[in-house]
Amino acid sequence: MAGSGLALSGFAAAAPAATAGDAGGYPKGPVKLIVPFAPGGPTDTVARLISLKLQEMWGQPVLVDYKPGAGTAIGVDFVAKGPARPLASTSSPRRRPTG
Repeated sequence: MAGSGLALSGFAAAAPAATAGDAGGYPKGPVKLIVPFAPGGPTDTVARLISLKLQEMWGQPVLVDYKPGAGTAIGVDFVAKGPARPLASTSSPRRRPTG
């Protein structure tokens, strides 16, 4: 589980930057936080705390959606290939291979 703390730390560091500038009230609808780990562990706790803080800052619902499996590849793939959303992010630092 050591990797899960590192994975969420990248998201937590990026979240305040997303609120630094006023983008005309963006996001304008619900936000989905994709967590590529199973619920119930420390990553779940941190994701829920982050979602509550983002909800406060943005005034929009932030939903935590779990997509565990394949060493976080399922959650990362879901975000990468998913339809356009107001905002979607994953708590994993993984990158898809290019080429």
